[in-house]
Amino acid sequence: MGLLRDQFNYKELIEKPIPLLGENYQFRISDYPVLVDFSIKHHETFLLKNPLACVKEFFLSHAKQSGNINLSFSLCWNGFQDAVSLLFGFVESFQRNIRLENIKNTTETDQIGDFGLTWVWSGEKQRTVLAFVRNNVLITIKGRQISDLIVPLAREIDNQLKVLNVTLKYNDSTGILSEVKKKKGEVPVVNAGKRIDIGKSPKKDRQLFFLVSGGSMNRDYENPDLWYYRAGMDKGSYSITLFKETSGILPIRESMTVEIIHKEV
Repeated sequence: MGLLRDQFNYKELIEKPIPLLGENYQFRISDYPVLVDFSIKHHETFLLKNPLACVKEFFLSHAKQSGNINLSFSLCWNGFQDAVSLLFGFVESFQRNIRLENIKNTTETDQIGDFGLTWVWSGEKQRTVLAFVRNNVLITIKGRQISDLIVPLAREIDNQLKVLNVTLKYNDSTGILSEVKKKKGEVPVVNAGKRIDIGKSPKKDRQLFFLVSGGSMNRDYENPDLWYYRAGMDKGSYSITLFKETSGILPIRESMTVEIIHKEV
C-alpha cells in the first residue's frame, strides 16, 4: 500500500521533531465517561522488537449490549518515527480492502493526535477504526456495534496524553541488573556456555522482557521465577537490555554488558 504512504507524505511526516512521552500514562476505564457501561474483559502486555515498542492491549465489552472495543497503546522507545511506521503497518494489515479516498487524517478531521488515520468501510455509515500517534505512542481503536464511541474515546485519550510531560530521551533505571553488577562487577565476565543468575521480578504481576545481543535469557527449571543469562560460545562483549512492565504504558529500562571469555573464571 505504498500509495497510502504517498498520499499522506510519509517521508516528510517521519521527519517531524516530535518529543517522547515523558510521563507514565495508565489507562483506567473510570477516567472515560464514554466507557461508563464497559469493563475490561482481558488485557495483554508484550514487547515488539522491530520497531522496539511496549504494547498494552485491552479488550472491552459492553454491559448491556453486544458491542466491544479493542484498544491498544504501543509506546515506541525510539520515537515518533517508529510510531508512525507502526500506524501505517496497522492500516496495511487489514485484509479487507480500504478505499484510499475514504482514509482521512485525524489531525485534520477530528483534531486528534500528532498524526492519525481513520476511515469508513465501503457500505457502512460510521467509523469503526481509528488509529493515531501522540508523541511516540500509537493508539489503535477498533469497535463493533459501538461506532458512535470511536471518535469521542480517541479524543478523550488524546486530551489526557497531550497534557503529560515530554522528554527528549529515556534513561536507564536501577533494578535487578544493577544488583548483578554490584555482585559481579560493572561488566560481568562469564565463561562460554556458563550462566549468570539475574534475579526475580520484584512484582509477580509485572512482566520482564529481555533483549540480548548474544547468548540467551532463560527461566530456571527448578525456580521459574528466577531468570538467568546463558552465555553463548563466541567470546566478546554482549548487551542485555531489560524492559520491566509498569502499571502504565511507559516501561522501566535497565541495561548491562557482559563479557564472554574462553577460560575458567
